Amino acid sequence: MTAPVPSRSVDIGTAISELCDRLVPDRHAYDAIDLTMLAKTLGVIDVLYKASRIHGYTVWAERGPTLFLAMAKTEGRRRATLAHECAHLVLNPALQPDENMDATTRRRSLDILGGDLERFRTAAASLGVERLCDRIAYEMLLPRARAQDLVVSTAEDVRELASRFRVSLALVVNEAHKAGTAVSLLRLSRAWDSSWVVVDTAGVPSRWTVGSACDAATGEALGGLPVGSRSTMVELRRAGSGEARPYSVLRHRTGAIAIRS
Repeated sequence: MTAPVPSRSVDIGTAISELCDRLVPDRHAYDAIDLTMLAKTLGVIDVLYKASRIHGYTVWAERGPTLFLAMAKTEGRRRATLAHECAHLVLNPALQPDENMDATTRRRSLDILGGDLERFRTAAASLGVERLCDRIAYEMLLPRARAQDLVVSTAEDVRELASRFRVSLALVVNEAHKAGTAVSLLRLSRAWDSSWVVVDTAGVPSRWTVGSACDAATGEALGGLPVGSRSTMVELRRAGSGEARPYSVLRHRTGAIAIRS
C-alpha cells in the first residue's frame, strides 16, 4: 500500500489527479486503464452485471465489496459507471463508513487518501459524494493533463478520441471544454416523421437544448448526408430561429453528431 501523502495546500482538481496517480501509477502510459483490475486492487470480490434500475452500485460485506453494474448499451457508459464505483470504493470507507465494511477496506481507503483526507472530506461536504465520485471517474477515464492537448475540431476527431479512450462522445467534449477548448456537441436523432431533434448536448452551453428541433431546411440537409466515416460542414438552425451556424456533422444510420469549435 502506498504511504500516506503529506498534507499540503492544493485545489481539489489537483488532489483528484494525484489520487488517481496513486491508484494507477502508470496510468498516463495508457489511453484506457483497466478499471476491472483497479476494482480488484481496491478489494472488490466480484463485478456482476446484474443491476437493472440504476447504472451501478456497491454492496459492502465483511468479506469485501461487490460491484453491481447494468448492461449498458455502450462501452463508454459501462466504463463511466465502473470508474464511478471505483471512486466510491476509495471514498466511502473513509467518508461514509458502513457497518458491513471490513477493517481492511476501511484501512485501505484511509491509506490511499492519506494526507488529503480532510480535503476530500471538505469537497464531499460541498459537492456531495456522488458528484465528487463523478469528478474522480472523469479523471480516471480522461486525465486532465491529456484533455488539455486534445484536438476536437471535427466530428471525426471526437469520434476517434472517444474510441481511443473508450469513453462517450459527451465526456470527450466536456473534458476538452473544461481544459479550455471552446467546443460544443449536439447529438441529433431522426424522428419517425423525418424531423431532426437534439437528444444530447455537451461542452460550451448554447441555445440548443435537449428536445430542440431543427428547421425544415436543416432537417433536409441532415437527411441528405451520406452515412459514413467522413464529416461534412452543415449550417444548423433551430426551428423558429433565424440564426444558422456551421457544424462539423457526422451522419450515422439513425442520427448524427455535430461539433462546433
